[in-house]
Amino acid sequence: MYVTAAQVLAFVGIEGTPSDAETEWATACAAAVESAIVERLGGAEIADPSAALDELSVAARIAAGEAYKRKEATFGAPKEEESAPASMRW
Repeated sequence: MYVTAAQVLAFVGIEGTPSDAETEWATACAAAVESAIVERLGGAEIADPSAALDELSVAARIAAGEAYKRKEATFGAPKEEESAPASMRW
């Protein structure tokens, strides 16, 4: 396993006991990254322990953390009820 939900939560700064929603989202992000790595490796195995595994684990943690934070990201123009200049409202 390259990244876990607990590592994702720690990486994004969730302190204390995470909510069920936070844990569920971190689990989904970790699973997505894990799945992508397995697919990309195409059956190749990384030696454990090795520098390659260490590097891959760090990259997986960063990728899963980025995926986790994407849930908070705003995409597109804000809706009218949100504070936005009139020119940007739809």
